[in-house]
Amino acid sequence: YVLELIGVDIPDNLQGHSFKAVIEGTRSRSPRKEIYAQRTSHALYDNLSRCVRTEEYKLIRYFEPGRTVIYPTDAVPQRVAEHVERPRRKSGRRPVVELYDLKADPHERNNLAQSARYAKVVRELSDKLWGWMERVNDPLLKGPLPTPYYKEAMQDYRQRFRR
Repeated sequence: YVLELIGVDIPDNLQGHSFKAVIEGTRSRSPRKEIYAQRTSHALYDNLSRCVRTEEYKLIRYFEPGRTVIYPTDAVPQRVAEHVERPRRKSGRRPVVELYDLKADPHERNNLAQSARYAKVVRELSDKLWGWMERVNDPLLKGPLPTPYYKEAMQDYRQRFRR
């Protein structure tokens, strides 16, 4: 926590680990075996996903794979944009799960999730990802997240009956 380093109280809802002792050199820390990431409310709720990454593999699970990725065209180089959109164009939608061998494919171009050879890796990383989502009480485990449009519509609906 950077907050701890500058003497600010850490909010209860902040996830993470303090690296203060590591930064100050009073303690070392073993590297993590895996890291987790989430994409929830970026780009107007499109592309909801969760990810687990190990030294060798990255597994991404999409919760709304049919949605298109939205980003400013000047923010992403065209080659990256092409790579991001390629799997969706081939099948008409994004795959639900992507798996990449980061040592053999560092640019993540070959999705191995449907390969029988990698079924065990998909299963093991999926178990880790679901476990992490449970530990952090991920809201996606309770159902789809309402979009801003849905929230606004429901607010209008509730106001109709308050009159």
